[in-house]
Amino acid sequence: MKKSEVTVSSSSGRSVTNNATDNFIDGVSKQIIGFQQHKTEINDLKRQNKELSKQNKELMDQYQELPSL
Repeated sequence: MKKSEVTVSSSSGRSVTNNATDNFIDGVSKQIIGFQQHKTEINDLKRQNKELSKQNKELMDQYQELPSL
């Protein structure tokens, strides 16, 4: 089955094929997916930072309870 190619006019007056439009949409979709992955990684790092801060506070409290040498 051959993919049909329809020519449409862009705002600049140049013709844009369906293939070029598909490539553009694919590129935008990949950027959105990349952004979502980046956002997820940031949220994961925030959670890790919160947990490590909590552990650090607990260790500092334990250190304060140690007898002076």
